Amino acid sequence: MQQHGKTGIARDLTVWLVVGYIILAAPLAFLGYYKSTTDNERLLKEELNSLCSKFSTVLREPVWNVDEDAIMAYFRSYRIPETLVYVRVLTQYGDPICSFSVYDETNIQLCRQRVTKNKEEIGIVEVAVSRERIDNHKKQVAMMCLASTLLVAASIALLSSIIIKILLGRPMDKIGKRLRIIAAGDYLAKIPPHRYREINKINQEVNSMAVQIASSTSQLKSEIWERKRAEKSLQEMTNNLEKLVEHRTLQLTQTNDALALESENRKQAQREILDISHREQRRIGQDLHDSLGQQLAGIAYLAASLERTLKSKHCSGSNIAAQVAELIRESVSHTRRVAKGLAPVEMQDDGLSMALQDIATNTKELFRVTCDFSSEGGGRIHNNDAAVHLFHIAQEAIHNAIRHGNATQIHITLSTKGQNGVLSIADNGRSFSPQIQKSEGMGLRTMSYRAEIAGGKLDITSAPGEGTTISATFDNSPTPQEPSDTNCGPLESLSPES
Repeated sequence: MQQHGKTGIARDLTVWLVVGYIILAAPLAFLGYYKSTTDNERLLKEELNSLCSKFSTVLREPVWNVDEDAIMAYFRSYRIPETLVYVRVLTQYGDPICSFSVYDETNIQLCRQRVTKNKEEIGIVEVAVSRERIDNHKKQVAMMCLASTLLVAASIALLSSIIIKILLGRPMDKIGKRLRIIAAGDYLAKIPPHRYREINKINQEVNSMAVQIASSTSQLKSEIWERKRAEKSLQEMTNNLEKLVEHRTLQLTQTNDALALESENRKQAQREILDISHREQRRIGQDLHDSLGQQLAGIAYLAASLERTLKSKHCSGSNIAAQVAELIRESVSHTRRVAKGLAPVEMQDDGLSMALQDIATNTKELFRVTCDFSSEGGGRIHNNDAAVHLFHIAQEAIHNAIRHGNATQIHITLSTKGQNGVLSIADNGRSFSPQIQKSEGMGLRTMSYRAEIAGGKLDITSAPGEGTTISATFDNSPTPQEPSDTNCGPLESLSPES
């Protein structure tokens, strides 16, 4: 692959050699140029001084007494140098007396010499020569220095490139060929020793690298083979693991299905047990109402009739008959309460509200605590089974509030809005932890299960100084009415007169 933007060693070395030569030769060239120009300037000054001295001999007396024609004739008779521009004779104050001009030139160099006689200045001789020759000589010297420097630099560049190519290029080409052979996979061929220690060092490193590459390649092939074998084993283990996971997943799914079916069967059995318990309670309550209650009512009527008969005959046994009648009436009331507790909710929409109102009244009378009931949204329950469970939840919550919480105020609230409802029992008793109560007793677990059967859940809030609130949500959507047992109809109130 072709490399762009790369420089060669030969070119760089040549450039550095040329640059080094220029750096060394430049001061020498400058010194030569400076010496040559200095010598020319010195010669020019000496020539000017010589001309001034020669032309000063024309003044024998003060300039105002000189003969101008004689001076001009002297100048003409003198061999005029090529560089002379003009000669002037001036007074000591700089005023010109006479002037001899050879040609016009602006690039000149002046020299003035004062002439004295008997220690008295009699005039000034001014000589001007051309500097064109000096300037041309400077340019020639500069061009010669530059040309010689460039010529020597070019020669050095050419010779150095050839020498570097011979001494460095050929060995590097051999090393490049050897590296290409190594890249092709032949690690046995070696580069022979070279007479230059630098190249020989490179050759030794390349040969050593070939040996190391051969060793590393062999080791890498072995590692690749081991890795492929490990990957194959890992793939087999992965396939077996996938099959095992699929098998375990299938077993777990079947087990979960069986557990779900078993859980559903247990829930159904619990519901049936509760339904059987409710029906038995209603049947027992109905039997108490229809048999024992009616019999006690009849005995109470007979006892009252006996009391009236004995009292009309002024017999002493009338007081005993009155006591018997009173005890029988109390038995009738107790039988009524027992029957009502066994079948608390009547088969009508407001049966739960009536039962909750009764339990609130009975709690207030029996336990001497403040207990009231209120309903929101009408308090109508369309599912009689749910109503029975909600009644038992309220009954258990009131029992726990009085027995365990020592509550003095209990408020029962029944809220029915749409297809959802909430039964709430709040008291001012001692707080407790619902988790501890659930682990120690069956009361809260039973209430929670009854709430689930009613289509909702049980929520308990208890905080120190704020009492306890038990809320049970339930589903109040209408359900089809099932035919009820003839022995489980609504209980009428018992009285001694019935």
